[in-house]
Amino acid sequence: MLESAGSGAPISVFAAQAARRYGPRTALIHGPQRWTFAEFDAIVDRLASGLSAEVPQGERACVFMANRPEYVFLQAALERSGLMRIPVNARLSGAEVAAIVEDSGAAVVFHDAATADRVGSLGGSKPPWLCPVDSDDAVGGPTFATLQETPAAPDHLHRAGSDDLCSINYTSGRDLRAAEGRYAVPPQLDSGLSQHADRLGHPGR
Repeated sequence: MLESAGSGAPISVFAAQAARRYGPRTALIHGPQRWTFAEFDAIVDRLASGLSAEVPQGERACVFMANRPEYVFLQAALERSGLMRIPVNARLSGAEVAAIVEDSGAAVVFHDAATADRVGSLGGSKPPWLCPVDSDDAVGGPTFATLQETPAAPDHLHRAGSDDLCSINYTSGRDLRAAEGRYAVPPQLDSGLSQHADRLGHPGR
C-alpha cells in the first residue's frame, strides 16, 4: 500500500509522490532521450511488478552495469518491489564480482554489454538469474524487456517497511566488506528531500 511521503517513509514513496505532483515535467534525461515523472513512474511500476512475480521480497539483486537509464529505473524498481539492491562497480574484475554474488547470495544480476564479459562465469551451488538490460540473452529468468511489459500490480508494490534493508554496499579492495542500508528516510533528511522534489518539479526555483 502506498503511504504518504514523510519521516520514516521508504524512498520509493517519494518517487511515486513526485509522479502524482509533477507528472508531465521532465524527470530523467539521457542524451536525446527524456522521460517525464509520469513515464518514469510507470516504467518503475511495471519493472517492480515483474520483479515481484519472479523474486520473493527480501531477496538480493546485483546491479552491475555502466551508467545508463536502466540503472536508475532498476534502483527505484528494486526499492518498490522490496528487494535488496547490491550496486556493483562496473570496473570490478570477474573474480571480484563472483565474490560479491557468492557472499551476498544474490538471486539476480542485472548487467549490460559493458560488463557481460564478467558475468558468464557466475555459478556456484545456486547460479543467479542473469538479466542483461540491453539484450534478450537472459539466463535463468525472463528478459528485461519482459519485465518492462509486465502489467502494474499495485498490491505487490511498496511492501517494504522503513526497518527493512534496502541495500548492501561492498567496498573495493583485497578484502570485500559489506555495509547495509535501510529503506527509511531519516527525519533530518525528510524536509530536504521534499524541498528538492519541489525544485525538480518547478524549474527555475
